[in-house]
Amino acid sequence: MSPMKAARSIVAGRIAVSAERRVGSFLALAREDLAAAKILHKTFPRPAAFHLSQAAEKMIKAVLTTEGIIFGSGHHQLDRLVALLPQNHVWRAELTVLEKHTSAATATRYPLPSGAIPVTPDPAQIETDIRELEALLPEVTDWCRQS
Repeated sequence: MSPMKAARSIVAGRIAVSAERRVGSFLALAREDLAAAKILHKTFPRPAAFHLSQAAEKMIKAVLTTEGIIFGSGHHQLDRLVALLPQNHVWRAELTVLEKHTSAATATRYPLPSGAIPVTPDPAQIETDIRELEALLPEVTDWCRQS
């Protein structure tokens, strides 16, 4: 029996929340972040990169929640989140690739220590990343629903 079915709820603060509902919300929000990145990437690549990072984080958190792995609310480093999965987990290798999006959560959104605006992400790379996440999200969604 999967952890999702074995433990029907997790505690978030003081409120018991259905794990299935939480997973569904992570995936719905990941879809929204991915849609925002698609809309923004040509005109505003920095915010697009941020939304890709957010979509990746939410996909990882959906898998962790499906597996019953507690990660806490302050975890935003994608490599640390993926490291919570067992070494032989079916999603570990594919989710490890998403670690490259961690820096976009802050590196493209705030002035550099010098006060300069950060370098604009490469639009071609953003488009590649969008396609990568567009392909991965339905697979993660299907797996979470079947687990």
